[in-house]
Amino acid sequence: MSDEEVSLDTTIRKVDGRSIITISDGEPGQTREVEIDPKPVGQSSNLVSRGTTCYRSVDEKLLVKYSWHRVHGKSEIDLLKEALQVKGVISLVASETIYKRSDVWEDLSAFIPKKWYTMEHEKSSKDSEGGEIDKYKTLHDYEMTRAVMLPYGRPLKSCTSVLQFLVVIRDALMGHRGLYNKKIIHSDISDDNIIIVAPTADDRSRGMLIDLDLSISDHDTCNTSIREYPVGTSKFMALRQVMMWVGYIIERNYNFNSSYIFDLESFFYVFLTGCVEYGRDPDLPLHNLNSWREKDVDDTLENKLDDIQTNFENFINTKLSSSFVDFKNLALELRKIMFGNTRYCSKHLCDSNLVYKEMINAFNRTIGQIEAGKISTRFWTEKKNQQYNYTWLDSY
Repeated sequence: MSDEEVSLDTTIRKVDGRSIITISDGEPGQTREVEIDPKPVGQSSNLVSRGTTCYRSVDEKLLVKYSWHRVHGKSEIDLLKEALQVKGVISLVASETIYKRSDVWEDLSAFIPKKWYTMEHEKSSKDSEGGEIDKYKTLHDYEMTRAVMLPYGRPLKSCTSVLQFLVVIRDALMGHRGLYNKKIIHSDISDDNIIIVAPTADDRSRGMLIDLDLSISDHDTCNTSIREYPVGTSKFMALRQVMMWVGYIIERNYNFNSSYIFDLESFFYVFLTGCVEYGRDPDLPLHNLNSWREKDVDDTLENKLDDIQTNFENFINTKLSSSFVDFKNLALELRKIMFGNTRYCSKHLCDSNLVYKEMINAFNRTIGQIEAGKISTRFWTEKKNQQYNYTWLDSY
């Protein structure tokens, strides 16, 4: 039997002990070979997931991502194509569909249990049997894709100074604004989805956004910003999203909207996570923000509300690492931008550019003070054997 017949991956070839993939070279019909490290740099550990697996090229220039996703609306690859000119966002080099479930299961659609259909499906399939099969494909077809992207970078958590940390977040924030101007909302801002990169002539960014698997686009006729379940990484979710999750806020139809302002709030939590968890003095008590990602979402909400809304000054006075003690004013300023003077429901909805501008300017002022020597930056040692690791929350 062939490798394909026994379900082995045939897209990665072994040549003289090396792992080789063939990708498009940009021109129609032109291809080139890329050698990759056979050891994944990231792999989903969840039993039920998209099966995301990532490799790096041996020259450490490219990231190769394999993943499954439902065939419905625009995929990450589609959105990366729309974002090709956006600075501060990882760029798509090549992509292809490796496998489509309907190619194998199409002839077995007659055996699908009818009672598993949704009400929407039942209404739409009354006219003809053909319409029924088409609707089935729309709801249930999946495909595995390969996306080759650049640049290959290091995770935010591998930064080694306060200045580097602030610059990387600032540049990723500017990349998010570029996506939003393209009518794309990222929907999963976390410290795992921001990478440290080297600036190039084409893109001077030193921080970039990755992972558009959960992103949505206003140009997607098959998609919507309204979701029936929460998406993202719970530790960095906006308070309003967590409140809806536990039922403290009941929206009409109980929808979990994606919004640029939720993403900006998540950037705020990425900043606070770094202030607490990065650059810690080994002689001081250990602090982290794992209380924001408890298994019981009610506990998550209670802990986050206490830290952010009720006792924020105590939070920054007692939990910040020794490397970030001089950056309490930036934390207070960012919190005021997000929550001060009840502007969360007014200014944010009326003028997105103003909110982006305020946040970016807050980072720029602090970065400028460090570069001018008015605030001292702190350095710490990178952990040994630090690897680029993706830890997507596939279940959300």
